[in-house]
Amino acid sequence: MTAIEEDRDAVRFVVASAVPLAQDRLAHMGYLSVGNDHFATRWFTPSREVLRYYERFAASIEAMVLQSARAVRVPWEDALLEFLRRVERTELEWWLYGSGALAVRGLDVEPRDLDINVSDALEAGRAFDDLLITPVERMNKWVAKYTGRAFCHAIIEWLSEPLAEHDDVAAPHEQGPFIAGQLEEVHWRGHRVRVPPLLAQLRVSEQRGLTERAALIRSALGR
Repeated sequence: MTAIEEDRDAVRFVVASAVPLAQDRLAHMGYLSVGNDHFATRWFTPSREVLRYYERFAASIEAMVLQSARAVRVPWEDALLEFLRRVERTELEWWLYGSGALAVRGLDVEPRDLDINVSDALEAGRAFDDLLITPVERMNKWVAKYTGRAFCHAIIEWLSEPLAEHDDVAAPHEQGPFIAGQLEEVHWRGHRVRVPPLLAQLRVSEQRGLTERAALIRSALGR
């Protein structure tokens, strides 16, 4: 069940589930536990678009949870093709990171979602306006200044203006500002896709304890 919750000059979307697996996945996707088996988005400023975003959120949240739980296949290729189709009409600079960046290289991974660094989060929001499940948000005390999330076949999530204080010049993160000069280009289904170097993604996998993924990357590096 979902609902819109209002509090003075702010609103948020709430989803309720008594299923432990769904609760785990909602928390994993960044929704905040607010008690009594309820999870919520961050509070955001009301606008005339709220109802439209909420309708997309309510229509998508079950598929998002099932995909995150790997209870259904994630059609990430269709989501990426839609992303590419839309950004080709914009001036956005961007790169794909996370599991999606490994998948387009041909590594045997199945992304749960697509993670993308974009040059302008608000422009990305305009390109995906009909697919947004929450408004593009300016963040506080996070790794980047802005984030946005849409759903089309799969979750498409982006950030922009990652903060240098959360990065490392000597060992740059795959989504951070210092990796930008080291990006590589792969060809995928007739498109050119910029991705971080495998060494950066190996560091992330090792830091997160993703041993199988790290092994796949090491194997790819050795080819």
